[in-house]
Amino acid sequence: FSKASGDAITLPQYLSNRFASKSHTLSIICAVVFLVCFTIYVASAFVAGSVELHLQGEGTADNPYLINDISDLEFFRDDVNAGNNYTGKYIKVTATEIDLNNEEWTPIAYMGKTFKGNFDGNNVTVKNLKITKALTNSAENNGIGFFGRTDSPATIENIIIENVDITGSLYVGAIVGYGYTGKHVKGCTVKGDITIDAWWYAGVIGGNGYMNLIDNCHVIGNDGSYIKGNDGSYIGGIWGFRGEGDNKITNCTVTNLDIIGVDRVGGICGIGHYG
Repeated sequence: FSKASGDAITLPQYLSNRFASKSHTLSIICAVVFLVCFTIYVASAFVAGSVELHLQGEGTADNPYLINDISDLEFFRDDVNAGNNYTGKYIKVTATEIDLNNEEWTPIAYMGKTFKGNFDGNNVTVKNLKITKALTNSAENNGIGFFGRTDSPATIENIIIENVDITGSLYVGAIVGYGYTGKHVKGCTVKGDITIDAWWYAGVIGGNGYMNLIDNCHVIGNDGSYIKGNDGSYIGGIWGFRGEGDNKITNCTVTNLDIIGVDRVGGICGIGHYG
């Protein structure tokens, strides 16, 4: 034992003698405070840096987060669904190809979560997208697509999806189910075998929303491809329901696709509501 402990031979004596010295007490308090603060700092840095630890890049326009393979894509999706909306961040796909293998896909930004960042698919083909939900209206069955929901100032660009098999209820689309708000969806293509079943508000590119601009998007179906509103309406080849305001669809095409619904059905858009 040290001199400050008074050569105590029991723990109560030791603590009593040790803390009798104000200088030692102050030192211990300072050490504890430092340890607590350091622990909080390390923990917060770890949480804030979790993306950087997994994805290459810094999330800036010049150095975006990179999606190099399906593992990166799944990490990004799960991070968004955990509550990181990526506001102001940039993500770019750099994989040669991503094959989802017709395994059940959980949408990016699903069940109350949203995406607000900038996603560049870089014209890399994502193959065999499959999502199977019920037609009944519920949170679990709504906002169904590669992306589930976007909010301003989100941008989605240059995604190519080949082969789509999707079933959902409201706000269903291969690229984005519910493009609620955002700057644009540009340069996206859905092609191959396309089967989309929904109840209301469905389009091959996007189901519903007020996204400012849908530009240069294309749907090219194989024989037998379709999008269908099962006893529902607002069904379009590109977009189902375009909301009020200055919302545009430009330079988009639809080829070889059956578009089926009760009413408000269109080759490009089911309805441009007070557009």
